[in-house]
Amino acid sequence: MYLDDYKRWMEADLEDAALKTELESIEGNDEEIKDRFAVSLAFGTAGLRGVLGAGTNRMNIYVVRQATQGLANWVKTQGGNQLVAISYDSRINSDVFAKTAACVLAANGIKVRIYDALMPVPALSFATRYYEANAGVMVTASHNPAKYNGYKAYGPDGCQMTDEAADIVYAEIQKTDILTGAKMMSFEEVQELISRNIIEVAPLAFMRGRTLNNAFIILDEAQNTTAEQMLMFLTRMGFGSRCVITGDPSQSDLNRGEYPGLQRAVNSLRQLPEIGFVFFDTGDVVRHALLEKIIRAYQQEKKLEEPVC
Repeated sequence: MYLDDYKRWMEADLEDAALKTELESIEGNDEEIKDRFAVSLAFGTAGLRGVLGAGTNRMNIYVVRQATQGLANWVKTQGGNQLVAISYDSRINSDVFAKTAACVLAANGIKVRIYDALMPVPALSFATRYYEANAGVMVTASHNPAKYNGYKAYGPDGCQMTDEAADIVYAEIQKTDILTGAKMMSFEEVQELISRNIIEVAPLAFMRGRTLNNAFIILDEAQNTTAEQMLMFLTRMGFGSRCVITGDPSQSDLNRGEYPGLQRAVNSLRQLPEIGFVFFDTGDVVRHALLEKIIRAYQQEKKLEEPVC
């Protein structure tokens, strides 16, 4: 059976050339073929997680399409806003998988809210609840090694999908042919939504003089704002709007001596109960395992260089 699946993938016109190259490299190697095709990644309350690569037992665009079609079939039975929120992290192909999921959902007539920058799970949960979405999708493999990626499904409450819902989605996935069963719309068509101003991406300077009502506003790379720019951004928020601000104070490109707007906002606003703050540390690094050690080493060196009073 798995050899038949391997042959079918080999004969298919795969859109991802890297998958075809991988399949060709294992031709005649029964163990490698079996490892990729003997089973399929299972979908549960935590969604999917697996090694990146070709086959039904790997994370790739075809597995993501199949999973998303199963999710779409379930969403279409749920009524409500018929909307799914999507976020992704910095892992290999996370952005590709997120866009793939968006294309399948859009082709099924389901509205999509997808972040245009890396966002963590809390931002996905927030968007799912704020937009009253039927579900949320987070492309991440959490703390797993770099060769892994995953597809986490969330319910309308912003929490991981329940066992009952996951079972239904999994049943729909199994009905969907992995190579041809998912409906697809090109991301260019999805991007047309941007051209129609349903979604807007704008430089910070373009915010001046505007009031944004009934909007979900994201300011990224906020460590590079001056105090004046940050205040200008914060005062653009109109009725029915929410703001999310992200930034890394250690990565500022401001001129030396210029007070960062992000730090000013934290110092000035942290006592307001209507505003929440989330601080990340080295434990939240989800890229190469060595990065956490590098960050810790630099932090320790900085402490040693600070004068003792």
